[in-house]
Amino acid sequence: MSGEGSVRVPLPRLRSLVDLAAELVIARNRLGRSIEAGLEVDRRDPHWRRTQEAHRLQERLLDTLQQEILSLRMVPLRALVGSLRRMAHDEAIRAGKTVRLETRGEETPLDRALVEFAGDALGHLVRNAIVHGIESPEVRESRGKPAAGIVLIQAGVRSGGVEIEVLDDGGGIDTAALEEAAEIAGVEGSGSDLAFAPGLSTSAQADLSAGRGIGLAAVVEAAHRNGAEIAVDTLPEVGTRFTLRLPLSVAVGRALLVKADGEEYAIPVGSISETLTLEAADHQSGDAGGVEWRGRDIPLLDLGRFFGTSGESTPRGFAIIIEAEGRAAGLAVDSPGELREIVIKRLDEVVGSPPGIAGSTVLGDGRIVMILDPTALTALPPSAGRLTGSVN
Repeated sequence: MSGEGSVRVPLPRLRSLVDLAAELVIARNRLGRSIEAGLEVDRRDPHWRRTQEAHRLQERLLDTLQQEILSLRMVPLRALVGSLRRMAHDEAIRAGKTVRLETRGEETPLDRALVEFAGDALGHLVRNAIVHGIESPEVRESRGKPAAGIVLIQAGVRSGGVEIEVLDDGGGIDTAALEEAAEIAGVEGSGSDLAFAPGLSTSAQADLSAGRGIGLAAVVEAAHRNGAEIAVDTLPEVGTRFTLRLPLSVAVGRALLVKADGEEYAIPVGSISETLTLEAADHQSGDAGGVEWRGRDIPLLDLGRFFGTSGESTPRGFAIIIEAEGRAAGLAVDSPGELREIVIKRLDEVVGSPPGIAGSTVLGDGRIVMILDPTALTALPPSAGRLTGSVN
């Protein structure tokens, strides 16, 4: 008999353990703030110093416990591969094409809470690659390619998250045709990102199986609900790559706290590129505007004006540069705060999230802070809340 065994744990019980660990993080943060306040009153009191040492030990132990609990709800990408292979085989036969599905990084861990979404998203992307990406054997051979096309799924843990790529060696996305279809349909946007536009397709007939313009738009919407991002790159007659970025955990993450008009917000660290000083003398209020950053003009959003805590744009001290899905924007704030480990609370889907808000968290002192949604903020059209300025 093996010295190691396994125990089945019901998913609701696992969720309860994760929620309990999250509440412990909040309690730990609250205790830390209380100890800091006590030390400010009397740093000579040895009791406070010993309490602080005990708290630091508690932090290390809780971090370990939290990681162990989160690891229990991790499943390898391999768990999804079998169904994807069957689907790819059936879809290729239906499309009259020869396709080989390859995988790399099957041991990459996925949060169990994201497995259903990841499976659906990868299913859409693989179908899309086979139906719209891979050419027929005759066309491939005329282009000097092997008759059999390749769809590759590769995954890995990068920058504190999970990155899954779906690549094909097909004909690429016809961006010119997409832009023409977008102009006819009155859809804003340009380039390969138009592949995500709802109801937009270059096909003569809508394909409800792979549904470019249907399925891909659904993937984007589901990605945003789950704190994920999706991006696309393509080259004509070379192929297309879709990149799906998932949070390593949907329960706990790191964020930068910022303030605007006395209100505090949390920005997920993974989306932050830089924190820069904003020159107040160059502020100009207006419905549209931006700032030059790394040789490109990007929107600059005044958080106070956008969320209605300030009637018009006022001078801010800093710009937090965020990036999501290939887009960038600056968030004008009064001051950046500290980096914090936060417990992510998704807002009720029935109630819905206000624009630009991904969820909420509770700080150590009991305050509730809104977590910003970088994907939504970088995708905003020119509107109220934008201003013009410069950074240095």
